[in-house]
Amino acid sequence: MLSKLGIFQKVTLFISVLTGVILAMTGYLVMISQNQALSELLLKNSKIVARSIGVSSKNFILTNNFVELPKILNLGVEGSDIDYAYILDRDGICLSHTNASKIGTRFSLSKIANWQRDFKKSEDVNKLDSWIVSNSNTGIIDVIYPIRINALKQFYGSVHLGVRKDYIHKSLDNLKEILAKIFLFALILCFGLGLIIAHQINRPIQNMVSIAKSIEQGDYSIKTSKNYFKEEGELKSSLSAMANTIEHQMDELQFSNKKLDRKVYELKILMDASLKMNSKCYSNDVLDHILDACWEGLGATWCSLLLSDDREKVLVPRLVRGDYCYPQGSVSISWDEGVAGKVYQEQKPYTAHDGVNDPHFYSIDEPRESSIKSMICVPLLVENKAIGVINVINKKEKQFSIEDQRLLVSLASLLARSIENKNLYNLAITDGMTGLFIKRYFEDRMKETIEQAKRYNLTFSLIYGDIDFFKKVNDSYGHVVGDKVIIQAAKILLKEARDNIDFVARIGGEEFAIILPETDKKGAMALAERIRKNAEETLALESGLTDVITMSFGVASFNDDAVEMLDLIKLADDALYVSKENGRNMVSPA
Repeated sequence: MLSKLGIFQKVTLFISVLTGVILAMTGYLVMISQNQALSELLLKNSKIVARSIGVSSKNFILTNNFVELPKILNLGVEGSDIDYAYILDRDGICLSHTNASKIGTRFSLSKIANWQRDFKKSEDVNKLDSWIVSNSNTGIIDVIYPIRINALKQFYGSVHLGVRKDYIHKSLDNLKEILAKIFLFALILCFGLGLIIAHQINRPIQNMVSIAKSIEQGDYSIKTSKNYFKEEGELKSSLSAMANTIEHQMDELQFSNKKLDRKVYELKILMDASLKMNSKCYSNDVLDHILDACWEGLGATWCSLLLSDDREKVLVPRLVRGDYCYPQGSVSISWDEGVAGKVYQEQKPYTAHDGVNDPHFYSIDEPRESSIKSMICVPLLVENKAIGVINVINKKEKQFSIEDQRLLVSLASLLARSIENKNLYNLAITDGMTGLFIKRYFEDRMKETIEQAKRYNLTFSLIYGDIDFFKKVNDSYGHVVGDKVIIQAAKILLKEARDNIDFVARIGGEEFAIILPETDKKGAMALAERIRKNAEETLALESGLTDVITMSFGVASFNDDAVEMLDLIKLADDALYVSKENGRNMVSPA
C-alpha cells in the first residue's frame, strides 16, 4: 500500500507519524517529569510543614504546655494538601490531632522504632535523618518528624502528617487531558508546542522544588525571579514567609540550645560533685574530686585550693592541680596581699582578665607566673565566714565568662561544706585535749579491724597503757599539771606510732590504746618498750617536772591470744594489770 503513495505523501506521512511519535514521547516524558516533580514538591512541602510544627511545639512539649499545640498544628497544615496531622509524645499519646476526637489516644510508634534505636546508639545523632517517610497500602504517605534535643540525646515525641497520593494522580489526570487535546488539534505543531508547554509548566515547579531544597538545607533566603503564574507568586510569598519564620525560630532554638547545653553541663558537674560528697562526706577524696571538677570543668590549666591559717593570718596552698603547681604548704599569701587576699577579706568572687597585669595580682614566682593571662578567685564561705579561697587560672579556650564564675561559686560552696563536714567529723571522733581518737571511735575501729583480719587472715596487735601513779601527780601538782602530763604522753605515743597506719586513742583519764595493723606480738612488744623508755626519759621533763614519771603497758595479739574484740581487749588490759602488779614501768605480754 505504501508503494502506491507518492514521494510527497510518503514524506508527509513520515513527518506526520514522526511528529506524532515525538509528540507521544514528549507527552510521556512530560508526564514522568511532572509526576516526579509534583511528588517531590508535595513531599518537601510536607517535610517543611512537619519540621515547622515540630520546632514550634518543642518548647511547649518540654514545659508540658499542651494548650497551644492545636493552634500550632492547625496553623501549620492550613492551606496544604494534607489529609491528617497529629502530634505524639514519647509514649505515643496523641497530644494534638486535626480530628479532635483522637486527642489522648495512644498510637503505635512502630514506624519510628528503627529511628529511635539508631538515635540511642548513634555516636553522632546530628547525622541521623530528620524525617521518616512511610508509604502505606491505603494510598497515604506518612511524613514523620521526630522531636528531639541532640545535645541531650533525648527524644520527646513526633509530628505525623498524612498526604494522599491521589492529589498527585488528580493533577496528572488533568494534565493528560490537556496533552490529549493538544495532540488532536495541533498534530503538526505538537513538537514545538509540546516543548514550549513542557518548558512553561516544568520551570515554575522546578523553581518551587529548588526553593524547598534550599529551605531543607538551611538556606532561608528565597531569591526573586520571574513568576510565570499568579499561583507561583503566591506560593513563593507563602514559602518566603514560612522560611523567615523557620529561620527566626531556628536562631532562637540554637541560642536556647546553647544556654541549655551550658546549664546541663553545669548541672552534671555539680551533680557529680554532690553525689561524691554525699557518699564520702568525711573523706579527702571529696576535696580531690571537687577540685578536679573546678580544674577540668572550667577548662583551666591551673587550679589551687588555699586555706586560711588564722594564727599566722596567711593563706596556705593545700591542694593544687595543673601545669604550674607549687608544693603544698611551701608558700603562703598574707590576708592583705594579691587577688587571693582581696577575695578572702571582701568575701566576693573576682575575675582578673588581665592576669599578672591586674593591679591586685601578687607575684610569688614571677618567671613561672608570667604566662598567667586570666584567673578567677572565689572565697570558701562557711556561715558567712571565709575559710580560704580557690583559684582557677588560664582558660584553655578564650577568657573566663560570667557562667564560669557562677559555676566556680557553686563548686566552692560544695568545697567549703565538705571541708566543714570533715572538720566537724574530726571534732566528733577526737579528744579535744590530746588530739587522740576517743574511746567510742576506738571501739568502732576495733570492730572493723577484727572483721578485716578474719576475712583476709591477717594479724594485728593491741597495746594498752597508762601513766604510773597519775593520781599522785594530780594530788601533788594539781589538775593543770596533770593535763600537761597527759598531753605530753599523747605526743610520745604519736611520735613512736606509724603515721596513717597505727591507731592511737585515749580511752580513759590517763589510759591509752594503740591498734597496730599487720604487727605481731614481737613487733608490738618492741614498740611498747620504745614508748616506755621514751616516757621514762622525757615525760616528766617535757611536762616541767623534776620527778620521773613512767608508763606501763600490756600487749595482746589477734589469733595468737584471741579472735574476738572483747576477749582481745580484756587480755591486753589484764597484761597491763600484770605490769602494774610487778612494779610498773614495764611491758607485759598477754
